[in-house]
Amino acid sequence: MHVVYVDWNTTNANNPHADIKYVNSANCNRLNTTCTWSTPIIINRDNTNRDQWESAIHVSNITSSTNPRGTVHVTALDKRDDSTNQKWKAYHYYCKSGAVLSCTTTAEWTNEAVSDVQIDNQGEAQIGDYHGLANTKTKEAYTVWTDSRNLASNKFDIYGDWEYR
Repeated sequence: MHVVYVDWNTTNANNPHADIKYVNSANCNRLNTTCTWSTPIIINRDNTNRDQWESAIHVSNITSSTNPRGTVHVTALDKRDDSTNQKWKAYHYYCKSGAVLSCTTTAEWTNEAVSDVQIDNQGEAQIGDYHGLANTKTKEAYTVWTDSRNLASNKFDIYGDWEYR
């Protein structure tokens, strides 16, 4: 079982911010509903005090000899590229959970921007609440999100990206 969540407690007194955290359990017992969980880790490898939030997770069942358990995909909205912590991009975080890798250390996760545009909401409260992640039998991860880059024309549009890992 894989869980991803936003931790708003990754803060310090001078610069509070949010990070994406991940935990997993390989030994959940369905009969008595007990699980042993890994230690939560931060998977957004940005080393900044900027926000990441609104995460989605999907575990691909596409496997190979070097990746026998598939890939854990996470997408989130991410402000790492803006020094003012205002503008954001959609980011893809992934870990190939092979025979040796367990995705339980930050070093096992790769982060890539899936949008090349930093979004400035121009004072709008909504930032693109619709965000999702899925896969098919041939492609590992499809990410979709809405953003306000065309807000001047009073539009929130849908954008997408796919990753094959």
